[in-house]
Amino acid sequence: MPQSRVSIRYAKALLGLAKEQSSVDAVFEDMQYLAEAIRSSRELDLFLESPIIKGDKKAKVFSSLFKEKIGGLSYDFLSLVLKKHREKDIQHIVEAYIEQYNLLNSITKVQLTTAQELSQEAEAKIISQLKDQAQLKNIELEKAIDPSIIGGFVVEYDGKILDASVKNNLNQIKKRFTA
Repeated sequence: MPQSRVSIRYAKALLGLAKEQSSVDAVFEDMQYLAEAIRSSRELDLFLESPIIKGDKKAKVFSSLFKEKIGGLSYDFLSLVLKKHREKDIQHIVEAYIEQYNLLNSITKVQLTTAQELSQEAEAKIISQLKDQAQLKNIELEKAIDPSIIGGFVVEYDGKILDASVKNNLNQIKKRFTA
């Protein structure tokens, strides 16, 4: 989901504060927790984005939900975001922080799609080859299963797609015969 300039600026400001206080990793964990909470609760997402509900009410609900669950820096920062009436941007700020953290730590999100569950060895081999051939330092692997690819795998990262699936190979053969 594309973030606005505002959310990226807030995320960079939070990252700067976290660096000053040596709590970059702790804030990252808080942001992951918040991202999951917002993603898994449509009601929370709608609540934060609602123009009808007043900001002070949102701040109270946010406090009751998250004050004890996230660290002080994260809570104080997001409380400031609420005071600035940017509650509709919280989800984007959280996602932008996670992206900034990944950039800082050279972490690349990789989507691996296979026709069936892979063994640990096969998964490790694919990761190793990606690190070597694509010069990726740290990989955050997201796995998906899609039986329609028949066999092989599809890897997506940084807008690039490596399709080594049987379905793709069959489509390539079909194109050659119909051309």
